[in-house]
Amino acid sequence: MQCRPPRVTMPSLAEVADRLGSLPTPKGFSPEAFRFFQALWALYPSFSEQWTQVIPEAALDRTSARRPRRGEPLLGIEDIRFDALPIRRLWKRLTTLFEPLGEKGMDPVVSSRSFFASRVDDPDPKVLVGGCLLRPFLYMAARKALGLIDTGGWTWGTCPVCGGTSYHGLIQSHTRQRMLACGKCHFIWPFPRIRCPFCDHTDQDLLGFYYDEEQPRLRIDFCRACSRLLPVTIQEEGSECPLLVYDHLVTNSLCISIERRGS
Repeated sequence: MQCRPPRVTMPSLAEVADRLGSLPTPKGFSPEAFRFFQALWALYPSFSEQWTQVIPEAALDRTSARRPRRGEPLLGIEDIRFDALPIRRLWKRLTTLFEPLGEKGMDPVVSSRSFFASRVDDPDPKVLVGGCLLRPFLYMAARKALGLIDTGGWTWGTCPVCGGTSYHGLIQSHTRQRMLACGKCHFIWPFPRIRCPFCDHTDQDLLGFYYDEEQPRLRIDFCRACSRLLPVTIQEEGSECPLLVYDHLVTNSLCISIERRGS
């Protein structure tokens, strides 16, 4: 059974940066770490108009949009210009923001390519840095793709734009439909509630969720078959578009607690 595509939006990079800048440090994060996170996203809006230098608009035309109908993501590694000038400019800004990065001798081209080719949760420092560099350009491409891709026919737990796995979920309370958000480009697409996005299990005895009574709009979906967790935001009808990048940080302490005691 296909999910009916819901109406979803992705806030602009400027809106994300503005909202992040006014929010408190999430539980379990040091103020210094969260300030770096805020400063990183504050860099991104100035690069929002340069994304087509990294991902040419030709990769997002109507012909390319047919790829998801065949089960292929819209973007492949061959579509990304990892040596584009905006990535090098962002690297320079990033090393100014956090000087130790420049001292590690990382190559922004290699790091960006590694991020695109790796798992969303890969802890390799090179991949993490690549994510910092490539994310704003992938994000802008995903915003463009929102009006281009028919997600109703996409039945996979990986992103129809870049092929990344989900890092967060979203449930609209008025429709009870679950959506997934990509951990690389942040694209949002519908996905069945009674199905694990990581291993495709549909056995209700192996699927469930945890929640904290102090944070009723957040929960953690779990799958006992693959032992994966998916933080989820509950969006009430008529409420402001959730800031999933922040909600994900907020759920981090709950995820750690669940992993320690086992699901």
